[in-house]
Amino acid sequence: ACDRRKGEEEERYCTQRITRTITTKGVLITTVAQRDRKAKPLTAYTLPAEVERIADNKVLMTIYEGRNRQIRKMMEALGYKVVKLHRLKVMGIDLDRLVPGSWVPLNETEMKWIRGGISPSNK
Repeated sequence: ACDRRKGEEEERYCTQRITRTITTKGVLITTVAQRDRKAKPLTAYTLPAEVERIADNKVLMTIYEGRNRQIRKMMEALGYKVVKLHRLKVMGIDLDRLVPGSWVPLNETEMKWIRGGISPSNK
């Protein structure tokens, strides 16, 4: 899950392998929202996602919100099964320089984005 303040947009780039080809718009999904330490189901449409097919069974998806298991639930609602999911960017910060289990310090520009709660594409 991703904690965001109301009104903030966060860009995430992910690739996923799926069992068939897709095209999509906003999708109705149910997630669990937590307020005042109480979990309640929340059913709502997602914000529109940008989807680019990069192979018959692979898409590049850009989402602007971070609901719990959002991509998997969006694909499931459309009748597709995600078999592999890989996040490429968070808030405009490339994750390709990381290997599993490692970390690298953020540069000063990336720290400004984090502190300001904005991504470079929202400037």
